[in-house]
Order: sequence, then structure tokens, then C-alpha cells
Amino acid sequence: MENHDALGEGFCKAQAERLRLLARIFWNVADREALESLDFAPFDGMGEAVERAREAVERDRRRALADDGAARDLRVEYTALFASSRLGAPLPYESLYADGGGLLMQGARDEVRELYRAGGYAAGQEDGEPEDHLSNELRFLAFLYDRARLAQEAGRDAERDGALSEASAFKEGHLDRWVPFFCDRASATAESDFYRNILVLLRSCVCDRASCQDSAHPERG
Repeated sequence: MENHDALGEGFCKAQAERLRLLARIFWNVADREALESLDFAPFDGMGEAVERAREAVERDRRRALADDGAARDLRVEYTALFASSRLGAPLPYESLYADGGGLLMQGARDEVRELYRAGGYAAGQEDGEPEDHLSNELRFLAFLYDRARLAQEAGRDAERDGALSEASAFKEGHLDRWVPFFCDRASATAESDFYRNILVLLRSCVCDRASCQDSAHPERG
């Protein structure tokens, strides 16, 4: 768990921005409008490996904006990785990894849906995606950090601590259970450095435990 007293408003604000940025990237293909709006500045100051990944992602983003062929390659890559019907594709749903059966709409989806409801969060369902889609989970985590920041600004320390405890528990109880293996599978499958480096940024935001550096399939413990 985080040391709540050590987490200021600046951390909560930046963390929420990082999570929402990643949620946008994993939600859909990066069209020109999305590429123009992506801002990776919130990842500054997060260590050498993250800084290298951030700089590489920025270079690829600028290249895609200047070159229609490079932009098309990123759209194709996204579809092949995260929206493909191909067996073994690294699809971004917790149920595929955490429930052991490799199926969608399993217990993990039901668990996070209940957490969203209890926390007063409405998951984006405009595309009919299950609640355990990675982007929905990242947005929920951002929502909790926003709530902690607002409570901190208002001097409501107990409410701040409660939101941060929920955020920590959600990472440990859900994201840590499957994101490491998802990142391993997607990194091994990706052909572009853009998405490999995006996965580095994802790990830096949501993985607290050593398992994120040396991940294993949840079924294997």
C-alpha cells in the first residue's frame, strides 16, 4: 500500500492524467485526432527506463503525424494486437487472464462491475465493451486518484486516505493479477516499437509488485 501522507496533490493529478492517457490509447485505434492530442508529459521524472520509452513513443507519434503510411501501420498494429479474433491475440480483458479459462465475461468482469457500482463510477459502455476491458479499469483507477486529490484539496484527509486505499486495493486485487502477463504477451507479439514502449509506460503506472518485473501467468501463481 502507498504511504498516503507522502502522496501529494501533484502525484494524484499526474497519475490520473497518465492513466487516462493510457486508457485512450488502449480503447481504440489512434487516428490523426488522437495522435495530435496525446501528451506524454505526465510521464516525465519517472525514471530512466520510462523516460526512454516516453521519448521513443513521442518520436513514433510525430512520425505517424507526418507520414500517412506510418499512421496506417499503427492502426493495423492496434487491431492485430488488441482487437483481433486471432487465437492467442493479447486482448485487453482481465477475464482472459485472471479467471483461468481464457474466456470473456467471466468472474473478473462481475467483480470490477460491482466495485465500479460501489465506488459511484459509471464505466464507459458506449462501444459495449465489458467492464474488465483494460481502458475501463484504468479510467476507474484515475477516478479514484481524482477523488483523492479533490479530498486532499478540501482538507478531508480521511476521505483522501479511503480513496487511495481503494486505488491500492484495486491495483493489487485486479491489475496486478493480469497486466504483467498481458504486457509480456503483447510485447512478444508486437511488431512496432510504439506499442512495446506504451506497454513500458503501462507497467510504470499500475504495477507495484515485483511480479510486474518478472511476471507469470496467473494460473501458475
